[in-house]
Amino acid sequence: MALIKSSLEIALERAEAMMGRAEDTAKEEGRKHGQAAARRFLSGDVDGAAMAELLAARPEEQRRPALAAALEHFVEALLNGDDLAVDGLAALPLDRAKDKLAALITAARGRFQAAGQLYADLAAVMADDLARMGIGGSAVLPNPLSLPDLELRTQKALAPHLQAVQEAAQALQRAVA
Repeated sequence: MALIKSSLEIALERAEAMMGRAEDTAKEEGRKHGQAAARRFLSGDVDGAAMAELLAARPEEQRRPALAAALEHFVEALLNGDDLAVDGLAALPLDRAKDKLAALITAARGRFQAAGQLYADLAAVMADDLARMGIGGSAVLPNPLSLPDLELRTQKALAPHLQAVQEAAQALQRAVA
């Protein structure tokens, strides 16, 4: 015998489905605002405090998705070499995950310091090579960016730092989600 649903059961199912759609809509809206806040920070339209206010001003059901989206945007920028993303991360209002945020910021700063050290070391080697060839003086500026294998050297030198950044970012994203 077929099961016949009562009007009340049908209404409850519809209400449940509508609530699910409302939650999905709120999450999507929060994500859009989180990404927009991060983009505005990286473009210089807002400072860290203003960005944090934009995120905190979201309705309660949108705050967590907004923070998660801003975090993802900053991590992506960080992995693409944008050091301003570190300041954006530091400005995120992530009070319940401060230790994981601090670990990510430390890893990111280590990556940028390693890149700076690599370029300084390569410039010193280039200057020594030029000096051995009798080329010197204040007009000689070694340019590590001109090295044909710079990308390979950079990848090799920064691989452990990028791994640390990715691991710290994943831990923070799990804590925020």
